[in-house]
Order: sequence, then C-alpha cells, then structure tokens
Amino acid sequence: MLKAEQDQRAPASDEILEADFVVVGSGAAGLTGAITARRRGLSVIVLEAQDVVGGTTARSGTWIWSPNNRWMREAGFTDERDDAIRYMARLSFPERYQSDAERFGLDAHEYEMLNVFYSTSGTALEELAEAGALDPVVKSNAPDYFADLPEDKAPYGRVIVSRGRNRPDQLTGAEWVLDLRDAALRLGVDIRFGYRVSDVIQSGGRVSGVVGKSRNQSFTINSKCGVLF
Repeated sequence: MLKAEQDQRAPASDEILEADFVVVGSGAAGLTGAITARRRGLSVIVLEAQDVVGGTTARSGTWIWSPNNRWMREAGFTDERDDAIRYMARLSFPERYQSDAERFGLDAHEYEMLNVFYSTSGTALEELAEAGALDPVVKSNAPDYFADLPEDKAPYGRVIVSRGRNRPDQLTGAEWVLDLRDAALRLGVDIRFGYRVSDVIQSGGRVSGVVGKSRNQSFTINSKCGVLF
C-alpha cells in the first residue's frame, strides 16, 4: 500500500475551516497553548465541547507548581536544579527511582523531560504574565504536598497563583480561566463553543486536523501546524 493511501481522508462536512493551529479544550492547558501560538503569529481556533470555557480548571484551586520560577527566587527561595530533578524523579517514577544511580534510574528521555520542565515552566508563566493572562504571586506559605520527603530541598516557593480580586490570596479557578479567555480573545484567538471533536485527520505521517459535531452539524478543521489536546 502506498503511503498516500494510508492517510486518513477528511469526511464530507457541513462546515470546513482552516487555521495554523487547533486547540481542543479551553482549560488552562488549552488556553495557554492558544495564547502562546497566537503570540508567535499563528492563527488559532479553540474548540470547546461545552458552552463555557474552563474545563476542570474552572473548578480547581489554581495552584501552579513551577520549580525555580522568578517569583520564587525574588522571594528569597533557592531551588537548585539537581535537587529539583531528584525530587521530581522520586515523585514521577517512584518504582524506578534510585538516589545514587545515573539519572536517578530514569531513562534518558525521562530525565531530559524533567530538565526541560525545570528550565521552562517559569518562562511559560512569565509569558502568560506578559500576555495579561496571569498576575503571578508566589504563595510563600504553601508547602509542597510531599514536603516531608528528604528529596524536597525547596518545600516552599514553587506554588504560584494569580493574584486575587474577591479574595486577597488568589483567584478562583473560574476567575482565572476568564482571564485566560480574555487574553486569548485580545490576541485574536477564535474560541468556538459546542464543538465536540470525535477524531483527528492524519496526512503525511502527522495530524493535520480534526473532525466532529457542532449542534448536530459535522465540521472539519484543517490545521497547518498541528493540534493540541
């Protein structure tokens, strides 16, 4: 069978759209992806199956866990890379964690993943702040859930929240997703409600779009650069 014959064809649809980047879901992860892509000049469509934004984020406590973030450092907390990687390895891969082993017993790609998270999570929060989607403040009195572990050398400072309006310490999840939504709309992100994705379109070995239903009509959205779920 030829490679082209293996590609999934988009079904005939009542509505056909196109964007550089498609995001499925409008919680913190989805809207962060949409804001990031739009700030890099991509056209973005966000698809939300419900009639409101938020997903589970809207019902969350909105604590964001970010090692070695800028606000943590400004508050006087220290979070060395090796200590943070060791702690994350212990929590993420407890069945294979070895304190004295190379990469703490992790595979190379797993170890690299934790290093990338250490290096970039704070940068991601800074970008959200620049976009007006986050008013960050370090929750300096909030310890890690596993602060009792000996590997946790920075039990305070990693928890970041968005500054509250109705309560002084932090926004609720429902409030924060509205800030994320508003930042996305200001940037020109197209957010569509009642769009339930049922499958992806594959072409040339990559995901090139999504299909689904919107109020009993079928839709196809082609994506030039990718799809984020």
